[in-house]
Amino acid sequence: MKKFVFALLIFCLAEVSMIAQKFTLAVIPDTQNYTRYEKQKRLFYWHNNIDIFKNQTKLIAERSISNGGDIAFAVHVGDFVHHLSDRPSEWKLAEEAMSILDGKVPFIAVPGNHDCDKYVKVKKSKMKYMEGWTWYNKYFGCDSKFFKGKDWYKGSYNGGVSSWATFKAAGQEFLVMGLEYEPKQDVLEWAQKILDAHKNLPVIIVIHEYLDVFDVKDQKGQADFDWSWCQIKDGTLPSQLYENFIRKNPQILFVLCGHEYSKAKGESFRVDVNDAGYKVYSLLTDYQGRSDLYFCLTHRECGDGWMRFMEFDLEKNEVHIKTYSTEFKKYETDSNSDFIIQFDFDWKKRFH
Repeated sequence: MKKFVFALLIFCLAEVSMIAQKFTLAVIPDTQNYTRYEKQKRLFYWHNNIDIFKNQTKLIAERSISNGGDIAFAVHVGDFVHHLSDRPSEWKLAEEAMSILDGKVPFIAVPGNHDCDKYVKVKKSKMKYMEGWTWYNKYFGCDSKFFKGKDWYKGSYNGGVSSWATFKAAGQEFLVMGLEYEPKQDVLEWAQKILDAHKNLPVIIVIHEYLDVFDVKDQKGQADFDWSWCQIKDGTLPSQLYENFIRKNPQILFVLCGHEYSKAKGESFRVDVNDAGYKVYSLLTDYQGRSDLYFCLTHRECGDGWMRFMEFDLEKNEVHIKTYSTEFKKYETDSNSDFIIQFDFDWKKRFH
């Protein structure tokens, strides 16, 4: 009997150890078509799209570690709203949806190009520059209810349009840094000081604009950096961000982004090798162009509830990327939506 109890105890400890090596990071892609004013229940539109956004955050909360699940952290890649500062109701809807996570799952958010206050046209030019983050900072800045006083929220810049946080899972502490749209040099100097002070932590960068969508016809096996012109005066374009910041910091493991959604319908992937010889994995997630749900058939662009789960298994030294729709209640299983990244380094040696 004693031998049986001992064997059972060893088995249970082994199971607990295996579970402890696993955790999930949830990625919420652009939600502008869920909060969008025209896409709530009204004449000739028969559904509140905000319910899709809420279904996503409800699922994350249900699967949170605090609720006995596996999700340790979440990120929102930007474009909370569609109409900038013109429709205050959209910001309130975004706040309602994200409030479902408050107190249950720590998260970092970044602003997208639709989250600025306004676009200003340059005189005698076709150029338009983004200006102001008043509304973003009001609802998702450092003094908002989501971040003020939270012990995992470690700091911010420009009122919270850039910020950083930490979380611990599977015995490993991670640093998640959100960078504002096309960050200026002073933002990158702030970010560099944070990374210099935490060289022993694996870093996940979140930024709205970074990768273009993948098209086999015009790419050499992986997605290119987003090629769009600069929309922030004196801002840093994605390719410049990689050359001047990402590749120079050996602890950066992932770059997560949104923004682009045409062609391959919002998924792309890129692997670079930084100056220290380590791989940097970049993932684009943005399903706002999808409209397969019945109420979207006559109203272009929706999102269909698709989102990403990054399931880490540090014992196997891998992360399984999965794509799930809260509305269809199913996973997407093609090679762009369901794949495994196998790490080729020793966690203990690289991150002390």
